[in-house]
Amino acid sequence: MAGGMPNEGEEDILDVILATSLVLRLFKNNFTPSNSSVLADFTEADFTGYSALTLTGGSWTTTQGDPTTGVYAQQAFTGTGTAQTVYGYYLTRTSSGRVWYYQRFESALSIGLSTPSIRITPTLNFKDSSD
Repeated sequence: MAGGMPNEGEEDILDVILATSLVLRLFKNNFTPSNSSVLADFTEADFTGYSALTLTGGSWTTTQGDPTTGVYAQQAFTGTGTAQTVYGYYLTRTSSGRVWYYQRFESALSIGLSTPSIRITPTLNFKDSSD
């Protein structure tokens, strides 16, 4: 007999997960992350002005659905020097540094003097495998 998780259960689990603080980082290596990716696979951006951003636990808005989604307020990264290409973002746990989530951009973005800012609305989707 197969089991499953209703959307409200998914939202409760996502609320528990997102109660911890996470760190939002950009990656500059041109690769496509997968479920087997680990921290060492990501090359963190290092353009002038870059700093990873801590996302306060419990500040996410979660919504039940298919998939259930957690959204954090829009965040901005600002570059003040030579342009650097970035390919996506990833979230790491503050305590272990382990990767919790990743998102590759549809197109690579360049950040620097000519395009000084990238704005990201961190979004995490949770879908039970029985869905």
